[in-house]
Amino acid sequence: MSEPAMRRYHFSRLGLTCFTVLVSGITVFHPSPADAQATTVKSITISMQPQTPISTLMYGANYVWTETPSGQYPAYINQLIGYAAQPSAPVSLFRYPGGWAGEWYDWPANDIYPGAAAPTYTSPGEPAGQFLQYVQTMAIGSATRAASFVLQTQDVITTQTPAQIPALISQSISGYLSLLSLYAANVRYWEIGNEWWLQNGGANNTAPLSTNTLLTKNLTRYAQLLAAAAPKIKAEYPNVKIYATADWTTAGLAADNDQFVQLRNLVGPSAWALIDGISIHTYCGTTVTLSLCSSLPTQVKAIEQDTGKSDIFASEWSVGPAQSVNDFGIQNASATVSALQDMAMAGIDKATYWPSVGFVSGIDLTTGTNLTPTGMLFRAMALGYEGEAIPATVTNVSGPAGQTVAVAAVNNVRGRNGIAVIIPSNGDGLETIDLSLAGTGMTKVANSFVEYAQYPTSGTADTTAFMVPLSTTVEQEANGTLAAQFVLNPGIVGRGSNWEIALIELQ
Repeated sequence: MSEPAMRRYHFSRLGLTCFTVLVSGITVFHPSPADAQATTVKSITISMQPQTPISTLMYGANYVWTETPSGQYPAYINQLIGYAAQPSAPVSLFRYPGGWAGEWYDWPANDIYPGAAAPTYTSPGEPAGQFLQYVQTMAIGSATRAASFVLQTQDVITTQTPAQIPALISQSISGYLSLLSLYAANVRYWEIGNEWWLQNGGANNTAPLSTNTLLTKNLTRYAQLLAAAAPKIKAEYPNVKIYATADWTTAGLAADNDQFVQLRNLVGPSAWALIDGISIHTYCGTTVTLSLCSSLPTQVKAIEQDTGKSDIFASEWSVGPAQSVNDFGIQNASATVSALQDMAMAGIDKATYWPSVGFVSGIDLTTGTNLTPTGMLFRAMALGYEGEAIPATVTNVSGPAGQTVAVAAVNNVRGRNGIAVIIPSNGDGLETIDLSLAGTGMTKVANSFVEYAQYPTSGTADTTAFMVPLSTTVEQEANGTLAAQFVLNPGIVGRGSNWEIALIELQ
């Protein structure tokens, strides 16, 4: 099955929700001309507890091999590592060859495996060696960017002849060890498989694992491969980290329907002890009970209990079509922010966004030549949302229905301890923001500006011209609370009348 088909499965099945611990829920909408100038007052209160570490490796991206030909790679990668005169790099971890291509990629030939459906690419993507060489030269502070590689499993899982399994497992492991001999010195994270539960039609049957013969067969074969591969890999390359995978929404179910419990049991204790962590694909939402983003902390805790592993890698995540009322780009900015917070609060310390380019224009990170609205938001989070996540509660004081989501993080702001607050608007015109900080020790707004604006209401996007300072009023209240006020979406020259993302730095 081709990559686009696999993604349509994800996007139609999984919903999107807003964070229920750090931020309040939100319904976002595109304003009509009649309400474009409506006045809304939002009250955002920042507190200091609880605090949750935010790993820099949360800002990863999948390099989708089939969508970025080698000749376009430099332009593509430059969009993800810097922005014009402010080249601080948002992407800290690259996953190769990205998505479902990991199951069909022929590593030695740098081509799509012959068994795959007709490819949609026009020329080969960047070969693994050159890709890795480029990635390893990029640095974030004193740390080199990381890379994760996906090892294909489809030969073992999709075959219809059980007698072939031992030979195919041996062949796959031989391929794994060949790749490790080339790249283990620079690649620490190795995923065995992309999405075994989607292979050979296993996901087309909605019956639970306990009554789904095909899904059970896929799981059993995947477990056989893990049990054989983990000891061989660790014997020769003890320092690499190996990740197994399953569907995160099944964690915490009855044991016979919990993929993680069944996988651990099938692999067996000795081989399972050699697996370092779990890779999950955290596509989530507000509309499907099974896959609410707000359930991620609970689900990850269940995965850790099921597997005995605390290293959880969200190797694919995003928000997209059919996951909320408004699906695309800046209109879903608040939900994208919330999903990342959900993962941080769940204790996930590595994540790679999907898709980066070429599948769904509204949620791709880049067009290949320019960052998209989602890419701008991703950059704003990567540059401003780090350190320790802290609660940001939003109250809709007046105006139309709808709320603005805020991200707050304890951060090093311009060399001093401070708080960074990212605020995506929900499309209300003249959206007044009252920002209140009690007991934080912050006394001033060090910097405030529009990170992204879509202007005018017709939908024309501009990623540079409207990054202008906000007019911010700051007052010190009698009880020691710092109060700041500013306006989003004022509809004036140089400022968007539709959607804006503001970044406020407090000290």
